[in-house]
Amino acid sequence: MKEFLVQETIVTATGVRLARNNNQTIQIQKRTLDFLHWITDNHPEVSIFKLVGVKDTGANITVEVKFSKWNGRSYLYHPEIVSPVPYNDDKVPIDEETIQKLQNEIIRKHDVEHLPARSKLKSIKDIDLFTATNIYLYERRMCLIRTMKLMGLRPEELHELPLELNNNIRRTKQITAPTRKRGDPSLVRRFKIDFPSARRFNQYLEARQEYIDFLQSKGIYCLQPNNFFIGENGKALKKSSITKEFDRLCEGAGLTSSRVCLSMFRHRFVTREINIRLEARFAKKPHLKNGWTPELRDSVCLEVAELTGHADPDSLYNYFYAEYKAITSISSYSEKLRIRDELESAKEDLVNLEHQSRLRKIDLTSELQLIRTRINEMHSKLFGFE
Repeated sequence: MKEFLVQETIVTATGVRLARNNNQTIQIQKRTLDFLHWITDNHPEVSIFKLVGVKDTGANITVEVKFSKWNGRSYLYHPEIVSPVPYNDDKVPIDEETIQKLQNEIIRKHDVEHLPARSKLKSIKDIDLFTATNIYLYERRMCLIRTMKLMGLRPEELHELPLELNNNIRRTKQITAPTRKRGDPSLVRRFKIDFPSARRFNQYLEARQEYIDFLQSKGIYCLQPNNFFIGENGKALKKSSITKEFDRLCEGAGLTSSRVCLSMFRHRFVTREINIRLEARFAKKPHLKNGWTPELRDSVCLEVAELTGHADPDSLYNYFYAEYKAITSISSYSEKLRIRDELESAKEDLVNLEHQSRLRKIDLTSELQLIRTRINEMHSKLFGFE
């Protein structure tokens, strides 16, 4: 089983790649052991010998019972469980160029005028339904990218965003998200956002409600109307559907040659949040730039862990070390990061204007291209030689 999980490949539009990384393989192995252990305890009649058990119990699979040093919970350990992906390979923040490619792919997928003939077949039966669905799916996919940039959520947290706590974002300028993998479903995190981000977030909520209202006018009702994300034609949307949709966007954007996954948004978020807190502390105590202290590291990582939902702040140490080194070795690092974010915010507005102009059939191609060119020129001047 281990060899199959590690070596399995899949064929994509751009070639052959591994089906999963080691962290995904670990989860499959652990859940399999848990399932076999459950069968052993609850259905002993299945086998004369235990399927899973500790040493000297005659079990087919011998495991050890270990306890997490973070939360004290027990778990099953087997030496054939693969090792986690190393830090340098697994914790790379997603870059702005990759995000732009993903957004361009979303625009391409929803540009009705240039869709392939087979994609337009859905419009033959009901052009209004096709148009409404196309508009909503565009907003949902853009919201996915923007929300991951803002908060770096886990996929299940993104899927379970509470609608009732996020229906007045423009006033509160705050997004509330659940915290998973902590064993306490009541844990929530709150993220402060600026007005442009609140406006874009609210844009999705308005598109969502308009789509629901349209479906109801057609006699189509949502299976899960209180969910933040809804599926095509009101169907339920599974967590796995979000991940698969992201994978398809990556394939369409030609990003399969390098591993791109939703967790890279999380790494980006952690990096930015550590940067913000380090700069705030340096402003008050400049001598901290001469060398980090355990107190500095622990206080920064604790604050960021409260936003990310990490049970143990120690797991953020590698992020801290990398960001501290970048800030203290490159004098303009943080200022460039701030300017880069402002340029990317301007690009976000351009993406939205381009979409709205297509919906309203107003040709702003030359005007938008002029602005985009100017932004790219500024970006190249600032970051072209990094």
